[in-house]
Amino acid sequence: MVLTFLNRLLKNLSKENLLVLFLKEVTTLPDKKKGLMFRKDKLPLLHGMLFTYDKPQIIGMWMKNTFIPLDIIFLDENFVVIDIMKNMIPHSTEIRYSVVQSKYAIELNKGDIDQLNISIGTNILPIYVKNL
Repeated sequence: MVLTFLNRLLKNLSKENLLVLFLKEVTTLPDKKKGLMFRKDKLPLLHGMLFTYDKPQIIGMWMKNTFIPLDIIFLDENFVVIDIMKNMIPHSTEIRYSVVQSKYAIELNKGDIDQLNISIGTNILPIYVKNL
């Protein structure tokens, strides 16, 4: 784990438009379905939930039982932002889909995309955390 992190860090240090985010990773279907459901307090700045998929795919997200408004960024296998979804509405059961196949999705507080100047092409360096 430490070597993987160090390798990714060294590879990304030379990249422009690099953003470090502290992320709780979810990989199982039950954890992905739950996401940030039932959480009532905003996430700390620079923190989010990382959804990891086995292979790049169109990803559908909803806000059922989610109390905090969210933005979502979608990443390729190199952790480069390839799609952005803003203003997810709390408690909405409407499923919104990424427009490109993505390996990862990150849920952030609504407004964090703008506040952190995240755009298509931003390189994300994930720091994995156990809790948000």
